[in-house]
Amino acid sequence: MKLALFSSLIAATAAFCPSSVQSNAKINTSLDAISRRDVLGWIPAVAFATLPAVANAAGKAKAEKAPEEEAPVEKATKAKNTSTKKTSVKATAEKETTATAKAEPEASAIISDFPGVYSDPKHPKGYRVIISAGSKVSMQLQDDPAGKVFSIPIKVKNDKKVGTLLTIDFSPKGGPKNIVGTVEKKGKISFPDGNVWSKTTGIVGVYSDPKHPKGYRVIRKDASGIVVALSDSGSTSKEITIPAKASKTSVEFDFSSKGGPASLKGTVKEGVITFPDGNTWTKL
Repeated sequence: MKLALFSSLIAATAAFCPSSVQSNAKINTSLDAISRRDVLGWIPAVAFATLPAVANAAGKAKAEKAPEEEAPVEKATKAKNTSTKKTSVKATAEKETTATAKAEPEASAIISDFPGVYSDPKHPKGYRVIISAGSKVSMQLQDDPAGKVFSIPIKVKNDKKVGTLLTIDFSPKGGPKNIVGTVEKKGKISFPDGNVWSKTTGIVGVYSDPKHPKGYRVIRKDASGIVVALSDSGSTSKEITIPAKASKTSVEFDFSSKGGPASLKGTVKEGVITFPDGNTWTKL
């Protein structure tokens, strides 16, 4: 740096000094060491005015060189900051997507196994038996053991957003014509008034018989014990009721009123009743 300034100073002196002085300077420079006082004596006032410009130029050159040397570090830092920013933006986007996914309600499941025997807390001594025979769905309803048994028509609608809806016509028993019940998970049917029917467990329920695919078999309890309602065609008008006795692992049927054996035992396991001839009733 000092050498550059000194060279610039000599150049400035040469520009403003007379030729004789320049000749003397060359002779003295070649023969003897130049004293600081001699140099200052050769420099005109104008040359001193150029010193700040020379110094500024040297400083500017150094400043321009420094960024070039630091460029790799700055570039790496900038790249790191950009990468960090992209990662942050990506994480934020993923978080927002997850939050949106959680905020969106899940579509209700379509439940097809709604046929069965249900209990109604408003009529604890009665029963509601929902039967599906092909595309036709109906319900046998009795409010108490001594009461009349009604046959109630039902319309089924499956909606991906709402779920399985049952439109029930209670007009045969003097009730409203179109009450919509929503089939819930775990064997529940809920109604607009807050009432909820619960599907009964154990041996009680509605069964399918492969020997009579259009028909149904309903096992329920009443005051006398176990009662079985049979229909080979699926029509409630041709329904036959037979008595039965049940334990935890078996059930004994009296098919004599149907022209069958008076005592036929079937084993019960996981919702399936298996008979000696290999036929099975499966609980719906």
